[in-house]
Amino acid sequence: MTIETGGRGQVTTYISPEPLQWFPDQKAMLIHHELVINRADGKLLDVVRTEGDINARYATKVLDDNRVLAATHQQKLIVKSVKRASTR
Repeated sequence: MTIETGGRGQVTTYISPEPLQWFPDQKAMLIHHELVINRADGKLLDVVRTEGDINARYATKVLDDNRVLAATHQQKLIVKSVKRASTR
C-alpha cells in the first residue's frame, strides 16, 4: 500500500513507543502518533497536532474510532476528534 503523507515526503520508520496504532474498526491507523491514514487507499485523513515539548506527540493514543488523546502545552492531555472520511 502506498501511504499519502500530505506533502511530508516518505513515511520512514523510527524508534517510537507505538509507530502504528489501529483504530478499533480497523479502517484507519495512526502512524507515528500524528498521521491518520485510511487503510483502504492510504489517503491522509487528518494530522493530530500536539503542543509543548518535542516529545509531546508520543502521548497521542487512539481512544475510539473518532477520538484520540493528545498533549497540550503545560503537559496536559485532552481528547481530540479526528477526521475519518476523505474530503477529496
